[in-house]
Amino acid sequence: MQSELLGENEAMVLNTYFMDRLTPKHMPEAEFLQQCLEQHFSQCYPSIRNWVKADIFSKKYLVFPYNKADHWSVFIVYNH
Repeated sequence: MQSELLGENEAMVLNTYFMDRLTPKHMPEAEFLQQCLEQHFSQCYPSIRNWVKADIFSKKYLVFPYNKADHWSVFIVYNH
């Protein structure tokens, strides 16, 4: 089923391990996310480059779930 709102290749849905792979082990997640927001995301990308097989920068939207202390959230990143 193709969405009428998004083209076939405009979004990528990632799994719950995305944040674990993206976040450096020596840095708290909140601090890391703040750095990613202040800088360009491509500077945070090397830790997942080999894990994600597709080019995430070519997608209009990235969608990924996140769980912290039994609280679930979903992130939707808009690449413009």
